[in-house]
This record gives sequence, structure tokens and C-alpha cells, in this order.
Amino acid sequence: MAEWFLVVLTTLTLLVFIRYAYDTYRIAKSSVAQTENSHMPFLAVAQQENIQGRQGGWILQNQGFGPALNAIYPLYDANGRKYSHRFIAPLSQGAEYSAVHNDIAEALNSGRDFEIVYESLSGHSYRTVVTLKPGMPLQTKFIRPEKLAGARFLSAGVKFRVPWYIE
Repeated sequence: MAEWFLVVLTTLTLLVFIRYAYDTYRIAKSSVAQTENSHMPFLAVAQQENIQGRQGGWILQNQGFGPALNAIYPLYDANGRKYSHRFIAPLSQGAEYSAVHNDIAEALNSGRDFEIVYESLSGHSYRTVVTLKPGMPLQTKFIRPEKLAGARFLSAGVKFRVPWYIE
């Protein structure tokens, strides 16, 4: 009888330890996600107004909480075929980049989406896709790493793996 009691007690103790280990794993995983969210960039396309010496037009704004690194977007020829890509210098939190006005305007005016892929400090890839359809407001989609199947960035100096990357 005492032996069965020890077996049952040991089994219950093991189950409690397994549950504790699982909870610890979930807390650690959640902590990593919170750290990534606190440093996540978000590049948004915005229309800047022409005010007092400041030229208006399409700009990229980093509205996220961390810098956007290794930003890249495709360039198209007059026939709508991708012929190259353009890299953008890192954008810190709150920074704006206005040299993309012509590329954004050309993409949206020709009915194409404007798509830009970039990384966070932790190396996770993000994508912003902007669509402008007649009679509709500007639509922006932000795609997080877990939903970014075709786009995986590698460290600086190494080729990017993005669906539209042209070598």
C-alpha cells in the first residue's frame, strides 16, 4: 500500500513539474515577442503637404518603435516589369524619407501596389504594401514576420530573399 502511495505521489509531482516547465516556456516565449514588439519598425507611406519652404509629395515615415534597416523596394519600367530595386538607408524611429516620391507616385498612378520590405534590429523582416484604388482611400497593409513566407532577409552584404528581388 505504501508503495502505491509513493508511485501516485511521484506521478502527481512529475505532472506538476511538467506543467511548471510548460508555463515557464510560455512566459519566455511571450517575453521575446514583447521585446520584438517594443523595437518593431513600421514604414508608412504618407502625403506631405507643401508648407513654408517644405516641398510636398509622397514620403516614407517610420511610425514604429525601432529603426527600419535594409529597406528595399522594386522599380518598374514603362511596361510595368520589375527591372531593378532600390535600397534605402536605415530610418530611425520617427524619421522621414522623401526621395521616394517619384517611385511611389509612379507605382500608385499606374495601378500597382507600392511594396517595401525592411528589417528590425533583431533581424525580423516586415513588409508594408500600399494600394490606391480609384474612389477609395489609400490602403496600407503591414505584414509581420510570421506571415512573410517569401521574404527572408539575411545579414548585410548578403543577397535578400524577396519575391521580387532581381539579381
